[in-house]
Amino acid sequence: LALAAATLILVLLASLHEPTRQRVISTAASLWPVGKVDERARMDARYKEMLAGVVMDPHRPPDRWSEYLVPGEQYLVTNFFGGQTNQLFHKLYALYAARELGAVALLPSFVAIHFPGHTHRSIDAMYDMPRFYNLTGVRAFPLHRISRDGIQKTTTLEPLRLPCWTFTAYTKPDATWLPPPAASLNEYGIQLDYSWPDTEAVSTPSGQPVVLDDVLAFLSNRTRQASWIEQNRFRRLPHNRQHTSPAFDPANIPPLTLDNPVQCVDALFYVRSGWSRMWEQIGQHLHFVGTVQQAAEDYLRILFEVPEGQDVPPYISVHIRGTDFRTVHGSIPSTSFVNKVAEVRQLLAKRLADVESNMTRASAPRKTLLTAPENYPVVFTTDE
Repeated sequence: LALAAATLILVLLASLHEPTRQRVISTAASLWPVGKVDERARMDARYKEMLAGVVMDPHRPPDRWSEYLVPGEQYLVTNFFGGQTNQLFHKLYALYAARELGAVALLPSFVAIHFPGHTHRSIDAMYDMPRFYNLTGVRAFPLHRISRDGIQKTTTLEPLRLPCWTFTAYTKPDATWLPPPAASLNEYGIQLDYSWPDTEAVSTPSGQPVVLDDVLAFLSNRTRQASWIEQNRFRRLPHNRQHTSPAFDPANIPPLTLDNPVQCVDALFYVRSGWSRMWEQIGQHLHFVGTVQQAAEDYLRILFEVPEGQDVPPYISVHIRGTDFRTVHGSIPSTSFVNKVAEVRQLLAKRLADVESNMTRASAPRKTLLTAPENYPVVFTTDE
């Protein structure tokens, strides 16, 4: 888990500064045919078409949440807890799970729980979702698009009531903050009935991180889910006073129909394996929108003392969390950060060599485009 966390906080793509990337693109642009279709406009149009195809927009205010659902589609809803970094973890794994299940990820907004007012930020206000969809083909629908006006818009709806599998409470049975509050999704008109997953479907015992493949296999087996809910009408699980009510109330969970198109997991966070796959397929393709990049650039100009009009030098960004260096269980050794930065330098050197090699084969003017990665400064950030 420590190595996985160390990998997450290395923001690899930040090391290729945007103006430098633009110079690379503009150098190669002369190789493309004149009149090439605007790639950005095409990405945006394709993304809008995807959104319109996975969630319906009724001409009149719907009476039931289910009227938003497209017949034949499958959906995955996730909840969240913690700060920005934790919530990003949840969304990354939710996107990966949706990809593996062939489902549409229904994503709640980021919530700044550490600040007054619980300010909301939708995922498409922070990350370039048209670009993400273009790179991955993973379908994600930001739930704020249904709940633009907050609770007022959803109070007249018959809510979408879902059984929600809590793998976090299974992993941390003594944590009083888990599972995440079901009310977090109320503003979207979604009502959750929490339940532990079938213990025989999870290869790790309660109290240990779950294996990602176990989660995906359980979500793929609707018959097993329905059977497990029926079994638990006659016994209360888990045997833990902290989780007796209202988080776990098996007797009142509606029967799970096998054709129910929407599934829910509380938050995929304490996951033992699957990080490398998730990062390769999902994480590295989630890029910040221009406004976030500009805010970062303004800060970096001050940090590096770069005058306006000049490029900020390339750098490597490492995200440090407040508990990373504590000498307790779960801390990350400082050597992990050092080793991962060294790996990133090697990866960037290879990418740079590949770019220059491709330009040579294309007979483009060859020149050094970037400072050698071994000389990149390291910028540390934190959300604590």
